Amino acid sequence: MVRKYQPKTKKPIGIGVEKPKDAKELIRGGIVRFFHLKEARVKYPLKQAVDECNVTKPTLHRYTKGHASAAGALEAFAKIGKVGHPKTLPKDVEDIIYSTIIDGWRVGCTLSPTMVMALATLIANERGTPFKGRGGVASSDWCSRFCKDYKLSRRSCKPHSKLRTAAENETCLTNFFDGADVTYDTRDGGEETIHHVGYMEMLDKVCDAETGQTYRDRPDRIGNADETNLVDTESTKGIAPRGARHVTCAVNETVDNITVLSACIADGTELPDMLVKKGVYYSENIIEGCDEGTSIVLRKDGYFMTWEFFVKYLRILAKMIKGGVSVTKRFLLLLDGHGSRIHPACVDAAQELGFDILLFPGGVTHLLQPMDQLFGPLKTQYRRELHVARNKQGGNGVSAKWKIRAWTEGRKVWRDAKPGGAAKIRATWEKLGLFPPSRDKAIVNMDARKSANSIDEGVVAANTPQAIIDSGREMSAGELHIIKAMVQLGRPRDHRDTDDTDDDTNDADSDADADANADAEPLRPKKKRRGRVYVPHAITEPELARKLRENLEDKEREAEEKEARKRQRAANKIVRDREKAAKAAATAARRAQRAALLLATEKRGATRSKGNKVYQPKPPKTENAKSSAGRAKAARPSGQGGAGAAGVSARA
Repeated sequence: MVRKYQPKTKKPIGIGVEKPKDAKELIRGGIVRFFHLKEARVKYPLKQAVDECNVTKPTLHRYTKGHASAAGALEAFAKIGKVGHPKTLPKDVEDIIYSTIIDGWRVGCTLSPTMVMALATLIANERGTPFKGRGGVASSDWCSRFCKDYKLSRRSCKPHSKLRTAAENETCLTNFFDGADVTYDTRDGGEETIHHVGYMEMLDKVCDAETGQTYRDRPDRIGNADETNLVDTESTKGIAPRGARHVTCAVNETVDNITVLSACIADGTELPDMLVKKGVYYSENIIEGCDEGTSIVLRKDGYFMTWEFFVKYLRILAKMIKGGVSVTKRFLLLLDGHGSRIHPACVDAAQELGFDILLFPGGVTHLLQPMDQLFGPLKTQYRRELHVARNKQGGNGVSAKWKIRAWTEGRKVWRDAKPGGAAKIRATWEKLGLFPPSRDKAIVNMDARKSANSIDEGVVAANTPQAIIDSGREMSAGELHIIKAMVQLGRPRDHRDTDDTDDDTNDADSDADADANADAEPLRPKKKRRGRVYVPHAITEPELARKLRENLEDKEREAEEKEARKRQRAANKIVRDREKAAKAAATAARRAQRAALLLATEKRGATRSKGNKVYQPKPPKTENAKSSAGRAKAARPSGQGGAGAAGVSARA
């Protein structure tokens, strides 16, 4: 019943009648028609004009009342700026709300519709002009009208790590391309400054000792590797009955996830994958149909990447790269800051094989890492192929073999689609500004994430907190509340632009397709210098490799000390438990001794006083008058009273 309701102003216009452009034309036509019917002396002209012109009766009555002719009514109506009810909030106040919404979106704190309506309600109540809805609260209709006027839309918010939000700034990208000097604490309590080599400096390094060529001249010697997780819970769209409440697909009850480590080269070359699977053994046909060179390793306790498996991958990768990798023929490998990359064993293996490893700064892998950009379309194809595999299994779920096949088929479809896999890889490297190297392109790509064509930058700039304060206009408490919220929203953005305004924490980034600490910083800066410095880490450089080794040794020493303290606490607990048990045994012995003494005393005829502490003998029995009379009374025959007995003896 409610769904079929249609207001009078939205009634369908009759055939042959031209559809008006806006409400004003409807009202003008209604005014002219009303006076025409009135001059023709038609009965109920207002009602007939309302039915013919698709205008509500109160509206047409409002603009025709008090006028003798159509000309006068139209002249008065032309002076009206906008028809309808006046706005509860003036435009300058709505501009402040709009600027707050844009600032919150840019710093990763998108305001919800409920929050926007709450702010509008607060301002309206403070101004003394509350909304006319129920309870004086801004309604969804107001929010829809506000979004339409300012070209806003309701969107689903995607979770975004605060580490990534803080790293989305020009300083972080500049540090990656140009490098930076960072101060660290030394073991003896001093300070040392280490220069973190940037991407541009790495490109100037010689990669071929025979020809003297650098990485700038050899895009085939620059690559990127990253891992993703293949799960069978990936959702996709299917065909189901209209109106169905639940649309499901069968999945396995046990988790049988697989980690895929993929790599690509700047010249557009794809490298075979390495699969990490939980288990002890596998059948040979599990990787049947995969690309040539695909390998699989097993792990008993899980499917996550560790430094042991990463060392194996480096050795496999050195053989798969065209031309090989050696000390004289080096290869630049870009990686994220996952903990499996920074182990000294990985550094030693990379130096031995001839790899130059450069780690992205924490929190910017979604902006700089090519494999992060390529995994999106690859996972889309994987979901489609996985859904096909589910259908082939008849709703019995999919095994690891089918997931690997779905990944392989999806990758083939992605590779064969125009313009081809190699062209897509080269375009991704160029878009991110990695090759050809361009810092400005990377910055433009980052700024594009926080810009939109529909944003009115003039309104946003005129309603910043400082601009509002400088204007000197009077503001209500609600408007001041919004300005404070804008300042709070602006703090993370100002904080990101500096290197020394954050507390010294080592936050880890959570990613749906990688481990929890994939973007973690390998090294922490000097503790006195409060802040996280987002810089690249060339872990194969001697100075930084030494610092990483010292850092690992310090961590191992701290872990050993922690374990020693833990063992000492356990030993102390054992001693305390023994002392407690001995004390409890002594207490039990004393209680048993006291109980035996009490029993012996009671047998001798003693009684115990209050508290069971002092034992006193019973008083001796003595004859007295009361006891003699009582014994005599007890000795009398029953039924004979004292007076009767005396009479009997007297008669005798």
